[in-house]
Amino acid sequence: MDEPAMDLLSLPDNFKLQIFKKLDWKSLKNLKLVCRDLYFLIEQNILSLDRPKAKFSNDDEYGNFLKNMDFTKIAMFYLYNVSERGSIWVRRELLSDERYSSICNVSAELPKGTSRFKSFHILILSNRKLILPYNGDLFRMQSLRRLGIFERNKPSLVIKKIIMDILIGNPMLEYENASTDTRKPLYIQITNHMFELGLLNPENRCDHKGFI
Repeated sequence: MDEPAMDLLSLPDNFKLQIFKKLDWKSLKNLKLVCRDLYFLIEQNILSLDRPKAKFSNDDEYGNFLKNMDFTKIAMFYLYNVSERGSIWVRRELLSDERYSSICNVSAELPKGTSRFKSFHILILSNRKLILPYNGDLFRMQSLRRLGIFERNKPSLVIKKIIMDILIGNPMLEYENASTDTRKPLYIQITNHMFELGLLNPENRCDHKGFI
C-alpha cells in the first residue's frame, strides 16, 4: 500500500525550515514563487539558509567579480578578519514608521586587546532612505588593506568610517584622513567628527529638520 503524500504547506514552519536548509539557492528561489507564505518564511529566515557563494583563486578573480557591482542596494554585509578574529556587521532595513523610514544596525566584535570594549553596537534611525554608499572599488583587496581592515588595532577606525559614510552618504575613502584619538570612546569620536563637519551646528539646522 502506498504511503500518503505529504503536503509541504501543511507542515509546521520549523519542519519546513529543516527541509529548506537542505536545498540549494536555486531551489529556494523557485520555492519562493510557489505561494506568499513560503516566500515570507524563506525571506524571514534567509540568513540561516543556503545563499550564493563566490570563491576566488587570486586577487584578480576577486577584482573582476567586484567590477560593476552596486553595493548600495544590499541589505547587509559582513567583514571578518580571520587572523585577528574580529568582525563587522552592517544591516539596513526599511521601516513603516511615521517618524523614521529606515534603520541601520552596525555591530562589531573587536579582536582581544584592541579596545576596552569587546563588542560594539550602534543603531541609526533616519527619515530618509539610508544606503551603503559603496561600489566594488571599496571592497578590492588594495582598498581593504589601505583601510587597515586586516591590521591589528584598526577595527575601531574602520567602524567609525563606515558609520560616518552611512550618516553622510559619501564613500568611505573620502574620510580616510579623518583624525582618530584612540583614547576616546568610539561614540565620542563619531560625535566630534560630525561636529567638525558642521552636522551638529544649530546654524545649519534652521529648518528644524534632522540631518539624517
